[in-house]
Amino acid sequence: LLWQVSEREEKLARIKVSREFVDHCRRWWLGCRSLEHSHPCSRREVYELVSRVGDALSGLLDFADLSAFSRPVDQALKERLLLAATDRGELCWAPLPLNGHDLCRHWNRKPGPWLGPMLAELQAAWACREVDSGEKLLAYSAAMLR
Repeated sequence: LLWQVSEREEKLARIKVSREFVDHCRRWWLGCRSLEHSHPCSRREVYELVSRVGDALSGLLDFADLSAFSRPVDQALKERLLLAATDRGELCWAPLPLNGHDLCRHWNRKPGPWLGPMLAELQAAWACREVDSGEKLLAYSAAMLR
């Protein structure tokens, strides 16, 4: 409904819908902008798109078939993205084998602004299968602390 409306946020704010629906729309719009600018090639790019778009992915890929979408998305990429959103794809959605408490204890540091970005990067590396164990995650985190 609000695909080509420039002031969609203002219009969406005036429609009585749930916050969950508004968040879904925002993820969908973000995915549309991302796919119109470039198509993900690397695992990292696939991870970034799939994790940002979340449950709006299947609707987004359906919309990408319509003529209103300025940049066609081929079937192979659609299948790759849909598989990546599940455990059957190239990404690993299993929980990290460590958490923020583990990192603070291991590095003898207090929680702070360093922890959130580090956990996000570790989650991305884990999901993209760049690291495959808790020990490798700690080594990766060491490089980030330098």
